[in-house]
Amino acid sequence: ALLTACCCMLAAGGCNIGKKMQMPQTAASFSCTVEVEREDVFLSGMLRKDEEGYFFLIQYPETLCHMGFRLGAKGDTVEVSCQDIAQTVPIGEISETSIVRDLFGMLSAIREGEPAELVAQNGNLQTFRWEDGEQAYFAKINEETGMLQELADEQLRLKLTFLDYE
Repeated sequence: ALLTACCCMLAAGGCNIGKKMQMPQTAASFSCTVEVEREDVFLSGMLRKDEEGYFFLIQYPETLCHMGFRLGAKGDTVEVSCQDIAQTVPIGEISETSIVRDLFGMLSAIREGEPAELVAQNGNLQTFRWEDGEQAYFAKINEETGMLQELADEQLRLKLTFLDYE
């Protein structure tokens, strides 16, 4: 009887797993620490989202500290800044292997209301999987706050971890 009750509880909690749902709405504005990991690179910095889009300011490694990158509102340009100097360039001019280009590409791939598969749920954390062209993404989102916890890509092997929201 206990085993049956446990199975029923697990089934009730996981009834939407594997089903296509709409990608939930993420927070319209936030500021947090983000860790960006790929096999060959690790960056850490502050990520801010506001009405102007995404802004990423590198804090680690020290050699890149204070370099900032803002994705243009249409997603087709990036403003690169360091201290008082800034230049806006088309995103296509940034190397295809650039981790910053990949970071913004992943953030731009989150489209609220688009179909996504719910692949896991643990408490308030929902993990979604969706495809955009040939890329497949996973996003772990706190369903109560709309805050991203993790964003990953299968092909680029890039992982973003969102920490210390303000």
